[in-house]
Amino acid sequence: MVLHQKALAAAALSMLLFWACSHESIVAGRPASLLPEGYTERMRYGLFVPPAYDSSRSYPLITVLHGSNDTVSWDLSWYHAPVQTRDPCFVLTPKSLVANNGWGNSWWLQHSPDMRKTLEVIARLCVEYNLDTTRLYLQGTSMGGYGVFGVLAKEPGRFAGALAICGGGNSATAEAIKQTPLWIFHGAEDPIVPAQLSRDMYQAILRAGGRHVRYTEYPGSEISALKLHRKHTCNCGGIRPRIRPSPTIKFGITASIAISTCSPNPT
Repeated sequence: MVLHQKALAAAALSMLLFWACSHESIVAGRPASLLPEGYTERMRYGLFVPPAYDSSRSYPLITVLHGSNDTVSWDLSWYHAPVQTRDPCFVLTPKSLVANNGWGNSWWLQHSPDMRKTLEVIARLCVEYNLDTTRLYLQGTSMGGYGVFGVLAKEPGRFAGALAICGGGNSATAEAIKQTPLWIFHGAEDPIVPAQLSRDMYQAILRAGGRHVRYTEYPGSEISALKLHRKHTCNCGGIRPRIRPSPTIKFGITASIAISTCSPNPT
């Protein structure tokens, strides 16, 4: 009898863990959108739906790729004014439990399993909601920055713009990456991911003829991806960025607050 009760408890726990790994609550108390029936692979994610969502109009989608082991649900400024008042958007925050290369990179020829799942989620959300497929955006920090370069290299033209924060990539993929408007950020003395990786990607894209790339570097000691990721804007906290722009970069979403996070969301 005791063994039977333990077996039932274990089964219940397994079901609970499966649900927790598959869906995540949304900021502001909105329930997570459930994927269509048949999606069975385990993947935890968050989905922010604009509070005044109107199915008669189309919306952009921003997918945020976190850094290694940073699976906390942050209260991103994408969820608040002025973004949601000026240009309401959906925000997808997938969670990868794979450290270091969870989102893949631009050296790999194929997407990582979690990146493949994320692209599947994006495709299904485009069916479930009225999303503008010409306004899909990517943001990635550290491991997520590597993932951004990897996706742009494998999916040229699929995304309308991207932000790569303290990441790095394979310079040989610059020809494919140059097709997507891209803003690269890095701290000059980042102790985790060397800034030279971002500098090299920026220069490689320029050499490939890219005219839609911008690079912002933050001088100072040990300004890591985590610190940059928590800035309210690209130019706050007394840090004066060195910006190396290309004259024709354009983003449909306000890029100046793209790397903002306010506080952890306990969900």
